[in-house]
Amino acid sequence: MKSKGIAILTIAACAMAADAAAQCALEFNARTAVWTRTGPAPCPSIAVDVDINGVPTLYLDKSQTLDVVVTDINPLMYVGSIGEVTLEDIPQVKDLAALFLQFGGLITQLRAEGDVAPTLKSALMAVQRLMTTFGREEALLISQVQQLEFSPSVSIEPPTARLAAWTSALQTLRVQYDQARSDNLVARARNAAGRDATKEAMEKAQAILDKERDILMAVAAAKIFATRACMAASGSSACNGDDPGGPYTVRRVLRLGQVQRDRWSKIATFPIAIKRQSPYDASLVSSLPDAIASKFRLTSRQATLLGIGVGVATTNVVSPKWTAAADPANPAQKVVTRTGEDDRIAIKSLIASYAFTGRTASKPVRPLLEFGTSLETKAPGAFVGVGFAIAKYLRLGIGVTGQRINALNGQTEGITVVADDAAIKTKNRWKAGFYWSFGISLSDLPLFSRE
Repeated sequence: MKSKGIAILTIAACAMAADAAAQCALEFNARTAVWTRTGPAPCPSIAVDVDINGVPTLYLDKSQTLDVVVTDINPLMYVGSIGEVTLEDIPQVKDLAALFLQFGGLITQLRAEGDVAPTLKSALMAVQRLMTTFGREEALLISQVQQLEFSPSVSIEPPTARLAAWTSALQTLRVQYDQARSDNLVARARNAAGRDATKEAMEKAQAILDKERDILMAVAAAKIFATRACMAASGSSACNGDDPGGPYTVRRVLRLGQVQRDRWSKIATFPIAIKRQSPYDASLVSSLPDAIASKFRLTSRQATLLGIGVGVATTNVVSPKWTAAADPANPAQKVVTRTGEDDRIAIKSLIASYAFTGRTASKPVRPLLEFGTSLETKAPGAFVGVGFAIAKYLRLGIGVTGQRINALNGQTEGITVVADDAAIKTKNRWKAGFYWSFGISLSDLPLFSRE
């Protein structure tokens, strides 16, 4: 059942180095799908249960926070979130290498002869220089991102060409191209060589401007990786893709944020969603699936003090059996006679428990306060006592009990004369005694079915 307000989720950048080392963390290994609690004291005091599906439940104080991270994953190829977060797709550039190969054929050294306008030629050469630099750096970036798929860490060198430089160069080229068309430079050329050179320059400019949007998307894709590399390396959200900086040392860790629990009486379930989502998806190979999902649960430390279980209780209380039997002093008449008793040596019971302190709640043998009731309608009773939990599931208890027994109602054993058994009057009453019990904890058992 989902409930808003059950848990508080704080998405925050996690500091690296000393700050990260001092923080309790919950790590999810993307390759093995195993959750692990890590961190220094008092992190070990955060109790953890893992059910048969591998879903961990953590018990912590409201003041405690946990970093949630995914390990053994390439943070430049995958994005992750906690909870019901809608991911907006990054514009995909499916084949950037082919795109720049295409542009490479368009941008060749212009022929020197002819009357090509110097301003148009200069604008074309500026775009050519950007493409040459960016193409080389982009190929290196793709290689580095792929290397991180198989190495614990990689030094990422983002492209150095600025997005503003691309925008300015393309705008200048468009202005010069429009001016050349307006002035009809092809027709005004002094000779055939000039016409051919001018026409070639105009065609190349037109081809580039037709692909202007794709070029800017390709540059933006590299900036996205530069920003991701900065955030993954520094743990800071103040990273600007327009000024990549670097190089950055990136490890195979994807940080999802920090979480806190809210209500002590609730179990908060946090789903996590990890998706492969990068502009270079078509150029990169991953050893992990495209989508990974898991979840973890948080509840209060106080919850570990409570428990519920079933077991068998034995008590010294017995319930007598009555019948009409011949009076030894006067065989001609019958009196109320006790002919036997029902002992209570195996009473099925439901027993709740309370651990005295949080310090003992995680011990292998821990003291408990017990209270419970009988599950048998023919032998109702109540139990109050103390007990011990052994290991995780076994419980032993001893204490006082109140059992409802079958007592005479206004008649006296061996004295009251009755005609037959139907004339015996009885009533239910409570009788105190001692009990001892053996049981198992239901609250600690893992789920018995896989999801």
